[in-house]
Amino acid sequence: MRRRIWAGCLLAAVLLAICLPLANASETTVYQLALNDNFVDEDALVASNMPVAVSGTIYVPYSTFDRYTTGVDLGVSYTENWENGAHTLTLFTLNALLRFDLTNQTCIDQYEQPQNMKAILRNNKVYVPAYSVCQAFGLQYSYIPTRTAGVLIRIKNHNAVLSDVKFQQSSASFMQTRYDKYLQSLNPTITTATPTPSTPSRPVVTPPPPSTTPQQQETETEDGKTVRLALCCTPGDATESLLETLDSRGVRALFLFRPEELEEQAQRVLRALGDGHSVGFLVDGSDAQSALEQLEKGNDTLERLTWSRTHIACLENGGDESAQSLREAGWRLWQREVDGRPSSGDLPVTWILSQVERQRTSARVELDGSTVTAQSIGRLISRLLSEGNTISAVLDSELS
Repeated sequence: MRRRIWAGCLLAAVLLAICLPLANASETTVYQLALNDNFVDEDALVASNMPVAVSGTIYVPYSTFDRYTTGVDLGVSYTENWENGAHTLTLFTLNALLRFDLTNQTCIDQYEQPQNMKAILRNNKVYVPAYSVCQAFGLQYSYIPTRTAGVLIRIKNHNAVLSDVKFQQSSASFMQTRYDKYLQSLNPTITTATPTPSTPSRPVVTPPPPSTTPQQQETETEDGKTVRLALCCTPGDATESLLETLDSRGVRALFLFRPEELEEQAQRVLRALGDGHSVGFLVDGSDAQSALEQLEKGNDTLERLTWSRTHIACLENGGDESAQSLREAGWRLWQREVDGRPSSGDLPVTWILSQVERQRTSARVELDGSTVTAQSIGRLISRLLSEGNTISAVLDSELS
């Protein structure tokens, strides 16, 4: 009997030794730090730069507020001093100051009033309380748990383009990829929650489920057309105004950018993706190989700016041979059926409607980002809808 008890204890100990590392790994809280619309350590999660939780308080490295380290200017500067045996870190702006004394574990403000916070040392680096520092300097702090990719800590100022919800939606795949790779680096035997994609995917706009069967819909909207809108955007045009109007009307469109202009239009691209629109590239199709190179460069830039890629392209001056080459390379082509770009002083709304009417069941309408279009697109949307048409999002799965 005693031997059986000892054998049972030994078996339990062995099982505990096997399961404990997996349990600890699965219980590891991973924090992903983002500043405005950018993640810290974009290439991969780095433990030495990751936020930590101490007694329920989230601390971040002081370098979070160093614009030269992160590339994001939150408007806060710092100095670090060792003098007379004291180690101090000072964060400051023109209007506020926090001086952390790491030796005495105290903090004072610009009026030398004590503050109920302290800095800590982790990984030989000074960490400061994220929420309290943000409060002191007028920054916004967000603590956003995710279901399978850890906790998102986001700090932002007035330069942030995306709301927390849109930022999280647009970067979900990117966060999951980083999270899975980080857990695997801790324990290669761990099976991650989701398969790791080879590249982060573009945010997908899911259309609402139909309230009727496809056959019923075809009968009920027999006189109307499914209209899809695309807008060719250039720097200095009225893209922001167009985004505002489309958002207010609940309309989703395709925004086409030239790959070489993505850097200059980064905030517009982020806003378009965050609002649920599709993004594609406008390239010269005179030479197929050159077009493919432009598209790949565009996707590299897009991934760096937005953690997403696209498969939608629009060719200028391209023939059937170039189009076929792009399709074979996996690109989906936007080809307009109605050219609605204004050629005079007004958007040709009546003419666009007549051209939409001539299409059988659907119409692809291409517009530009001009002020003329921005001033009249609301009227175009109203007229399209009043005549029984449906305006649908442009998804790459629906393009040739």
